[in-house]
Amino acid sequence: MIKKEKTRKRKFFFLWGILICVMIWKVIIPYSKVEHLTAKYGEEFKDLHRMSGFIQEIEYFKVFSYNETIAHVYYVEKGHSTRNYFIFQKNGLEWALESWECLWSSSGSADRNIWPFYP
Repeated sequence: MIKKEKTRKRKFFFLWGILICVMIWKVIIPYSKVEHLTAKYGEEFKDLHRMSGFIQEIEYFKVFSYNETIAHVYYVEKGHSTRNYFIFQKNGLEWALESWECLWSSSGSADRNIWPFYP
């Protein structure tokens, strides 16, 4: 009886350990990566949302991926009226807007999300 209970406790803690590892891998690491990239490269992208011609002021932005030639940046418009995903291509020394997509709009014209999620 005692041996059975110890085995059950071991399984319980093993499963909780796996669950915690999965949460760290799937939730904490993606947010940490985005926050790190934003802190490191954010200065390069803080005003580039204006290239779309539609977004004038932003609430905040996050750098989702970055390398020497391409970057993916998420912009939330002032008042959270739209959420936009921009892809920039580096041409020489400057970033150029390659494409952008409105992921969410308060007017109801877009309702997609991204991972990691930022409201």
